[in-house]
Amino acid sequence: MKRELAYREEMVQQLQIVRDTLCNELDQERKARYAIQQKLKEAHDALHHFSCKMLTPRHCTGNCSFKPPLLP
Repeated sequence: MKRELAYREEMVQQLQIVRDTLCNELDQERKARYAIQQKLKEAHDALHHFSCKMLTPRHCTGNCSFKPPLLP
């Protein structure tokens, strides 16, 4: 009986380790996707700004939502 209880406790600990590891990996992937999404938004905004200012200046009302990215 004690051996079975010890086995179950060990399995619980192993499952907690696996769960924590998977949660950490998912969190890192979520952060990476968010960073990529932000970079894509910056590129999209920059392209829109370029298009408005350089290609069709008469169609742009000057109210572009473009904000230049912060330089490192």
